[in-house]
Amino acid sequence: DFNLRLQMLKGSMDYLHNQYKTVIKDYVKKNAARAMIGNKTRPGTYLAILEGFWAAKPQPAHKTSASRADWLLRQGVSAEEPFTSGGYPFWPLVYYALRSGELKIALELTEQQTNVDTFKEILTEYIRKGSVQTKQLLDECRKQVERQEPGTDDYKKVVYGFLGRIRNPLGDSDKVIFAMQDWVWREIALINEAKDLDLLQKTVQTVGEKHFNGENSKDKWPWVSVLSLTLQFEHAVGYLVGDNELYVCGVHVALGLNYYGTLNTGDGEKILMISTVGKERRERVRINLLKVVKRVVDIVSSVRSGELSIQYIFGLREPKEVRELLKGYIIEHVNDRGLESLLLEGGEIRIRFENGGLEELRTIIEEAGKTLEVKGKMEESIKLYSILSDEDKILDLLNKKLSELLAIRPTSSNPGSFGATPFTPTSLLFQQRSRVFQMGRVVLDRFKYYNQNFNGMSAAERERKETFLTLMRLVLFFDRLNEGRYREALEEVRQIGILPLEGERDIELKAKLFEEGVSELVRKKYGEVLVGAMEAMLEVWKEWVGEYGSYGGSRGGLAVEQKLRELKNQGRWLTTFAGMLSSYLAPEVAGRLMQIQMRFR
Repeated sequence: DFNLRLQMLKGSMDYLHNQYKTVIKDYVKKNAARAMIGNKTRPGTYLAILEGFWAAKPQPAHKTSASRADWLLRQGVSAEEPFTSGGYPFWPLVYYALRSGELKIALELTEQQTNVDTFKEILTEYIRKGSVQTKQLLDECRKQVERQEPGTDDYKKVVYGFLGRIRNPLGDSDKVIFAMQDWVWREIALINEAKDLDLLQKTVQTVGEKHFNGENSKDKWPWVSVLSLTLQFEHAVGYLVGDNELYVCGVHVALGLNYYGTLNTGDGEKILMISTVGKERRERVRINLLKVVKRVVDIVSSVRSGELSIQYIFGLREPKEVRELLKGYIIEHVNDRGLESLLLEGGEIRIRFENGGLEELRTIIEEAGKTLEVKGKMEESIKLYSILSDEDKILDLLNKKLSELLAIRPTSSNPGSFGATPFTPTSLLFQQRSRVFQMGRVVLDRFKYYNQNFNGMSAAERERKETFLTLMRLVLFFDRLNEGRYREALEEVRQIGILPLEGERDIELKAKLFEEGVSELVRKKYGEVLVGAMEAMLEVWKEWVGEYGSYGGSRGGLAVEQKLRELKNQGRWLTTFAGMLSSYLAPEVAGRLMQIQMRFR
């Protein structure tokens, strides 16, 4: 919308006017003795400051009127042109007033002159309509700009060129427009339609950074200023973020522009994307703001400043972009200790998601958890679901992970486990198993499952919780086994109650339990539990035999003999039980059980 861009250019002009006023006031203040501030008719006014600005220019002592005229001409001022009642040259003061955006002061100066009636008409129409539109007055502007007589007042040409929208009225010998901001001010004043702005932007790009910054200058802000004043915000942001030292500043500029809807954004591989559109082949420039902010979040996060990272994320206007970047941040920092407090208690997030919006935050965290789950990062998913206190998802993942890692041994020198991942070092898997078990213990304490009555729950909820408790106890069983505490391991598996250890009749009961009473996650670990229990029995058998001799001998008596027979029977029951489950168990389970059982001698 060109009208919107015209309003933005008006903002550029306001900025340039205020900057110019600051320059003038500072110069007058520093050279107060020469300025002799104090217009006798209107002391303390801005007009008095403008007069002081001219008076403060270093002026040699003029012995003759000819020497003064010569000095004035070198300043671009003609001695033949009008002077004010205070003795100041008229056209420079009018220019200063226009350059400061003080049209009323320019008109006041004009009304004090008696021989500038046509100019007064031109200025009055410009003030009333915003531009000079009458053909006769425009022709007068052009005539004054094109005058080539020696001694023509340069300030007069610039004033007429400004009001008549005439480009570069002084050609290459510009004694008035020499500062960068003066040039930008004059060029913006020429803009009347979209093609004028396009031309200015192309001119700026053609002239380039070095012209405005200087060949070897380290000051990069003049170029940024010119780009911004000519509404080339995307180029300004691209320039800033392309410099490592200015990157963070570039992000702030980008977020500020984006907040006010004045930055063109888009998706793409590059941060700054330039293309041409339409029949006129106009340049279209966009910034990948998501990529810009993502990088600064990474930079800030590297120094552990989570709250600041979140503030950058919320600098984005589009809710979709906020959700995407926040989700990515959560995924990348899921293992940070302070993540939970940052998400649920952090000021910035709490403010942004207040008034019911916390449900949206829960959705983002849940999506992050699902993403991690798909990537196979179950532990990280559990952490996120724990933040949400999502008991069902926590248990589902814990059960899955516990079942997967249940029978892993501490080192690769230990007997292998059925179904273990073959290419992952067993010691690393064991460490992972230990972490998951500790997470399970935290869940036990958090949801208080100890001695909990599961009656009255839905079948799915009851199975989920019973599976969790069974797997947690099976972890303890394998821990005892790994530690060589075989009697404790046997007691643990007996209390779990999934193996037939109480007699012949128990085989049928446990087979029925296998079919109807345990979840699939527990069911598929039976082979490893059976082999582990049989190994524990054999080790206890060997301990008793080593201490008391076969079947107790003379030292053990009937109690030892009875215990040894019980162990041998339990081994036989396990083998029989495994035979009943042969269609479900891995083929090697039965063979392994038979090998162990044969060693009970």
